[in-house]
Amino acid sequence: MKRNNQLMPLVQSFFQEHLIMHRGLSQNTIMAYRDALKLFFSFESSRQNKTAHKLTLEDINAHAVLDFLMQIEGKRKNGIITRNLRLALPFTHK
Repeated sequence: MKRNNQLMPLVQSFFQEHLIMHRGLSQNTIMAYRDALKLFFSFESSRQNKTAHKLTLEDINAHAVLDFLMQIEGKRKNGIITRNLRLALPFTHK
């Protein structure tokens, strides 16, 4: 049996089940998570030369995240605080 390691179904589950149902986060918080992940997936899909829907768990690693953070600080001119918020978003609300 082939293991399905596509990323998008996991992300969708994270939003629908974890953020909304289990944590009950506000719509604004969820949209902030969505926007940060959209930026990251766009960046990574460009680096991997594949669409975001084709990204897998193996495509995402610490190096990819660090490169993304450097890119949003340098190219998008995000400040260090904004960059760090992008990194911390999924872990800031308990």
